[in-house]
Amino acid sequence: MKRILYSQSETPVKGDYFVIDGNLETNNVSDLSMKAFQIVNSSENWKVLYEDEELKIKKKGNFLSIKSHYKNQDEVGRFLFYIYYIESNNVEEMLKYLKEDSLKINKDIAFNVEELITKIKKKENIKKIIIVFFISLIISFVVWEIVK
Repeated sequence: MKRILYSQSETPVKGDYFVIDGNLETNNVSDLSMKAFQIVNSSENWKVLYEDEELKIKKKGNFLSIKSHYKNQDEVGRFLFYIYYIESNNVEEMLKYLKEDSLKINKDIAFNVEELITKIKKKENIKKIIIVFFISLIISFVVWEIVK
């Protein structure tokens, strides 16, 4: 399984959704669905790459996970949550497949993908600037100690 979408359904009677490698799994208690649920659930302890009030993106090795909600609501007006798992290191690729797999269950992502990609890239650039600053500071200190 290279990608898994696990989503709450609109009603508890219907059962949750599983889209596995782009295919809707109609039996949400099959061995395949149970294995997919275990994989998705294992991402709870992964390293957080990005987080805001709408979503959380996590990473472990060559895998990414996103936890968020759709614009769609359940029968009592609550937003439908989902967890998405993909074998990839590329957030843009993950978001592309998330949109594609969400269409299989007729759901709309609750955030603007392009804005999210921009936010994540800005955050990564800030981290790089801070790292370069501290490395420069350490090198300057070492040079200063050698010179004096």
